[in-house]
Amino acid sequence: MSFNIRPTGNIGFTVTGLNEIIRSLDAMNREIPQVRVAVLNEGARFIVNEAKRNVHVVSGRLKASIGIESQGQNSVTVAARTAYAAIENARPGNKVARPKSVGPYGPHDYFTRAITAFQQLFRSRIKVSFDNLWRRHKTA
Repeated sequence: MSFNIRPTGNIGFTVTGLNEIIRSLDAMNREIPQVRVAVLNEGARFIVNEAKRNVHVVSGRLKASIGIESQGQNSVTVAARTAYAAIENARPGNKVARPKSVGPYGPHDYFTRAITAFQQLFRSRIKVSFDNLWRRHKTA
């Protein structure tokens, strides 16, 4: 938007660029639902990958059960679909390293760590997605 001050008889000014701004905002509003769904899906995949990376594997059933359970316009549900998923997440992991034992030896809070990583690392990814939307429709 610009203000060009030039005499128009008495005194006044002309505003130009308002139509371009309105078109840009309309285009952004049309794209926001797609960007929102893409960000939700990317966040869900991030949590799934982090949870699978941190899970304690014995049989592999728990790791295989971690995935995206449902998707909507405003939400995505990530879940581990075994009966012992919550119990495993809450285990303290007090196993002691012995010559023939296999780790991990620390806490088994695979899902909690995935959520914490998401909260710490994903905010900047969300900002980048919406900044790109703004950049695509920015007026000069």
